[in-house]
Amino acid sequence: MPLMKSHFLAENSGLSPIETLTSLKAQHVTEKNSYLGVDCMNKGTNDMKQQHVFDPLISKREQFLLATQLVKMVLKIDDVIAPGALMYSTSIPCLTGLGTLESAS
Repeated sequence: MPLMKSHFLAENSGLSPIETLTSLKAQHVTEKNSYLGVDCMNKGTNDMKQQHVFDPLISKREQFLLATQLVKMVLKIDDVIAPGALMYSTSIPCLTGLGTLESAS
């Protein structure tokens, strides 16, 4: 579980986020167990596999699909707003909001 999720999960569970993340990170290093997470329900173990907490593959797949759609949308917007589009304008927008200044052509 990424540490930012763990931070918010600990905070929303009423636990001290700094203490919880510090002990969780130490356990990750010493035990080398990738199933460790925040024990929100106070069951006595941080092993999410023992608590039967799993992140299903379908949710990961949906996250990747949404991220891909977002990147496509950003790239489309980037194509619409061409970087040199303002260079060919005949008038320059005035920053004071009083109109435009005609360019000297």
